[in-house]
Amino acid sequence: MFLDKPRGLIDYDTALKLDKLRGFGPWFAFATPVFFGLAFASFIILTSSITYTGTGADRKVSLPDWFGLVAAGLVLLLGMSMLSGLIVALDLEWIEHPRTHTGLTYVALGAMAVSTLAFYIMLIQLTFFASNGTWITAFFFVAGLGLYLLVVNWVARRAHLLGPGLPLLGMVCGALFLIASLGAFGVDFTSVGFIGAVPLYLAWAIWLGFRLRGPTPADAAPAS
Repeated sequence: MFLDKPRGLIDYDTALKLDKLRGFGPWFAFATPVFFGLAFASFIILTSSITYTGTGADRKVSLPDWFGLVAAGLVLLLGMSMLSGLIVALDLEWIEHPRTHTGLTYVALGAMAVSTLAFYIMLIQLTFFASNGTWITAFFFVAGLGLYLLVVNWVARRAHLLGPGLPLLGMVCGALFLIASLGAFGVDFTSVGFIGAVPLYLAWAIWLGFRLRGPTPADAAPAS
């Protein structure tokens, strides 16, 4: 059951305001797809720069001198994209509104924190230990992100804080990420979920950035 008009610690007008992480939350929402886009461009540059010399058993990979630097930049950009997403999650979890003061908000925040940590561990594994053991960290990364999107958008939809369309997009995206996470256990067709989830997540982040910069919806008042 939704809470009535808040009493005591915060007044009603304050409770209706979205906490924007002191004004930076929306910009981190925009930064998430920007960092990802730069990382994807770096990946294209890296793959297109790989050449091969020789033939048959003598065939060798030839890399340009700047390959390592761009590869390090790629890892950094991916890390910054994920960190930006975590900051946005913190921004959303601390919306000062009585309808979001539920255990579900902490579930969403915890899922995003687990996803971010797993992502960094996975990057370390891929950098220093090839692909050994990455399937479990990949699962927590993708599943955590999916659970976060599904739950936090469900909470926002119930609270009428982000409008009708944005939470629906986020829930669809979260469900696709959860489907994609099953690929860690060898389940077929999950790559389709990941391919669909990534662009939807980037679109959700951009839309969220604009939404957080706007006014609180008129119907965001607590139910009486």
